[in-house]
Amino acid sequence: MYQRILLPLDSSVRAEAAIPHAQAAALAYGASIHLLQVVDPADLSSPLLRHTIERIGNLQEPDRSAALEAWASASQDYLTDVADKLRAAGVSEVSTQVAEGNPYTLIPQAAADQGCDLVVIATHGRSGLGRALLGSVADHVVRNTPTATVLIVHPDE
Repeated sequence: MYQRILLPLDSSVRAEAAIPHAQAAALAYGASIHLLQVVDPADLSSPLLRHTIERIGNLQEPDRSAALEAWASASQDYLTDVADKLRAAGVSEVSTQVAEGNPYTLIPQAAADQGCDLVVIATHGRSGLGRALLGSVADHVVRNTPTATVLIVHPDE
């Protein structure tokens, strides 16, 4: 039924809740998994970017590009680790991609570009004012990914 699964991750525990669901679907259908992490220069709240900045130390504004490069490198290391675990669990084909830009546009675009017919994404569960201010990537992916079925995983389930 499904041949190629897109699994967007952001290095958070909440996003990782989608991993077992993507793994189960891949094993059940013999599908491959394409891991995607979007490095969004506008997202200074990212746990991985905060960790990178703390590790590098006091960054001046011109060093912001160095922080983004370090973030992209750390993201690739993270995805490689996730890919290794998926392969060890029996998923035969796993690819990785780190993309810089806005996740609202890059996740649906990656689904189309990679020929994915299933997207498995966790929601951060924002509601009320948080959702109004920050929006919902998962909701946007559902509304803007016509080429694939989208499975939204709530981390508390």
